[in-house]
Amino acid sequence: MSQQWSSTTLVTADPTIVFCDLDNERVLLDIGSSRYFAMNKVSIHVWEAIAEPTSVADLQASLMQRFNVDADRCRQDLEALLTKLSQSALIRVQHVLAA
Repeated sequence: MSQQWSSTTLVTADPTIVFCDLDNERVLLDIGSSRYFAMNKVSIHVWEAIAEPTSVADLQASLMQRFNVDADRCRQDLEALLTKLSQSALIRVQHVLAA
């Protein structure tokens, strides 16, 4: 099932998820389910950005600036990452209507 990600959707890291170093890599630890998720440079950047509620548009702009990637590829990869994080219950999503 694919989730729709509008530019105004707000994303926040679930504060119960632990972000730490483990065996020379950065990981997310879900203490409740005893699962951990290894992270790459892009997912680390996103996770750090969503410590506070952040719109999908702002995330995309930040990634494009940091990693010098084109808009279409960035949006596609960002939506895939957010969908995975959402399906794993690692983030909170708030759909906001554009004004």
